[in-house]
Amino acid sequence: MWKWLLALGFLAFLVCAGAIGGGAWYGLKWQAAQAEAARISLEKAAKASEEAAQVMAAQAAQADHLGEARAALAAGNHAAAEAAFSLVLEADPTSVEALIGRGRSYARLERMELAEADLRDATRIAPERKDAWEALAWVLTRMSRDGEAVAALDRLIALDGRDTKALRDRASARFHAGDADGALTDARGACELGFAEGCALEEKIRASMRQR
Repeated sequence: MWKWLLALGFLAFLVCAGAIGGGAWYGLKWQAAQAEAARISLEKAAKASEEAAQVMAAQAAQADHLGEARAALAAGNHAAAEAAFSLVLEADPTSVEALIGRGRSYARLERMELAEADLRDATRIAPERKDAWEALAWVLTRMSRDGEAVAALDRLIALDGRDTKALRDRASARFHAGDADGALTDARGACELGFAEGCALEEKIRASMRQR
């Protein structure tokens, strides 16, 4: 009998030892998994922090370039403005402010084709920007492409029908494009809105029409 009891005791000891050993093994496995998860989490956090720092640095650089470009444009230093706006556009080709600014700078530097390209991009990206249409119309007029200038001013006036300068400019472009009646209508409209230059242009157009 005692032999059976001894055997049962030994068997119970083995079962307990196995359970304890298995529990310790799984415990170590769980701790290792937790440590690996913590390591991965720290690596992700460090990478995210580095990427955020890079984004902030890029944004700061963009702001610096924009500031330089605005100051150069205001000072009439169009070469410097073009260079600074170009740096902005290298990082963000869709920056409407930089496209308009560089387009104006190119125009002042008599690089009209490049000016037109930038300003057309600006009007495509932001068709609601009046200043983009105004600058594009000015460039097209300087290139003696009055019909296209009229089309650009159509878009501008559609945004603001009481823009007296745009009405005056479209009157001039229409007149040079051969549309005297349309030119007279626009000049009269600008005059009726109180724009003295519109009144003066209306008189010139009328005088020109009488001489024909």
